[in-house]
Amino acid sequence: MKKEELRKRVLATQRHIYSVAENEKVADQFINWYGYQNAKTVMLTQSFNTEIGTSRIINHALENGKTVYLPTCDIFTKELIPTQVRAYPDDMVVNHYGILIPKATCPVCEHIEDIDLVLVPGMAFTEQGGRLGYGGGFYDRFLKKYGGHMISASLTREALIYEELPTDHFDQKVDWIITENRVFTI
Repeated sequence: MKKEELRKRVLATQRHIYSVAENEKVADQFINWYGYQNAKTVMLTQSFNTEIGTSRIINHALENGKTVYLPTCDIFTKELIPTQVRAYPDDMVVNHYGILIPKATCPVCEHIEDIDLVLVPGMAFTEQGGRLGYGGGFYDRFLKKYGGHMISASLTREALIYEELPTDHFDQKVDWIITENRVFTI
């Protein structure tokens, strides 16, 4: 099955299984995971639609003294730019896709290698860390360039873990996957 066809199928599954309570379990698993607990500097994601909600995670990180970055995307270079958020959601603005992103006045990360943990979004995953992203390749490029300096983790539901996913040579795997039932490394 091609990636675009699978993305449509996965999106339908996400909508079908969406549950605030189950998503909160995933967020709890992440917040209680030692990888997050030990990280001082994190790059998190701003969730949208039926993704696992990250607002509580972002606020938790800020309240617990972590340095928090959220990504902005340079559509010309196709790069992710970690941008610091100090007050959430006050430091955010809605972009043209309807997604909250850091304001242009927020500082960008000068030393990306100082990031301990990056939260990587995805639509579906394998138990081997394979990830079906949204098709832009932003996180694949970021992980290829900086992944050796930080732990990568993704949040998902058990129903979105597949035996295999279509991959290309440039697709990057994540180190950890957190679901409502478990936290596991690859």
